[in-house]
Amino acid sequence: MITTTYMILTPHGQFLAEWDEDEDLPVQYRGDPAAIAYLDNYLSLTLACGHGGIRLHLDSLEPDDLIRFCQSEKYGIQVIPDTLAALLDPDELDELDDDTEQEGNPHDHDR
Repeated sequence: MITTTYMILTPHGQFLAEWDEDEDLPVQYRGDPAAIAYLDNYLSLTLACGHGGIRLHLDSLEPDDLIRFCQSEKYGIQVIPDTLAALLDPDELDELDDDTEQEGNPHDHDR
């Protein structure tokens, strides 16, 4: 089951990066093949590195890698986390907020 989905926007289109709850499964990409190839080329040409100086590869990216090391204003790469929230209509978001209030969100100290 997919648990984390990020949207990646590039000058050549957009795609989704999806991670399964089973950490043994690699990240999966869905969307414009040209956009996926663009990110792959960016990682190769810039020799992008993640935590500890380890080179990043398309087949082993983690969500934190995308957010911290793959976004580039200069090269037109933008990463949008929590794509599910962006895809929901406002009524569905309100329902999720209501559920969170009832369950008591430990990160929400203002309510």
